[in-house]
Amino acid sequence: MRDKEVELGEEILEILWLAREEGRTIDREGVKEILDRSAEDVDEIIRQLKKRGSIGSDGNGGIDLTDRGEVRSRKVVRRHRLAERLLNDVLEMDPASLEGPACKFEHAISAEVEEKICTLLGHPGECPHGKTIPSGRCCSKSQRTVRQAITSLMDVEVGETVKVAYLTLSEEGRLNRLSSLGILPGVNVTVEQKFPAFVVGLEETSVAMESDVAESIFVRNGSTEREGPKDRISVDSLFGKLKEKFSRRTG
Repeated sequence: MRDKEVELGEEILEILWLAREEGRTIDREGVKEILDRSAEDVDEIIRQLKKRGSIGSDGNGGIDLTDRGEVRSRKVVRRHRLAERLLNDVLEMDPASLEGPACKFEHAISAEVEEKICTLLGHPGECPHGKTIPSGRCCSKSQRTVRQAITSLMDVEVGETVKVAYLTLSEEGRLNRLSSLGILPGVNVTVEQKFPAFVVGLEETSVAMESDVAESIFVRNGSTEREGPKDRISVDSLFGKLKEKFSRRTG
């Protein structure tokens, strides 16, 4: 299938996954009603999916996933829900406006970037709407570590050095102050004290901040050292890869 046909095929598989997840039966006409595509295009992709053994009849007049189709749709749903978490948790987008951008991202995210996002977010179990995110290989690996790869700076022990992953401060003044002091994604900071003020050190400078500011700074903790250099990724490089792949899809 060409790119547009692959995207339509993935959308159909996702619809069938959601129907199964919700305990509903859906037929060909139901799929057409959901998708903003021509009936001819949908019929053709359904025919191809059946030919490839990804979907079949459910015995009640509807269509359903085969075992092969379930494996593929699981990956699509996982990418979509991880994209929603990324947009909601890191970019602070309203959950009500996530669907469109997440749909575009799910087709642009590679398996490698998908695992990076999942690790960055600490292997979340649910999307912002409370639906289960199917686990991936990186999630199985993470079960052998005690701590999540990403945590709030507030939870880091005194004396521990960690790398800043991202900031979720909503006040521009505070964000600008931290940026001017050099507290940016990719920078290593050491927690020097937590009380009476929260103080971190970077290079030869100590920076004091309020506890709520520390809670809004998310860092990679020591457990990421077990993953090896090839498994680490900064927020900047992550979004660089997403931008590159996304532009190829939409260009």
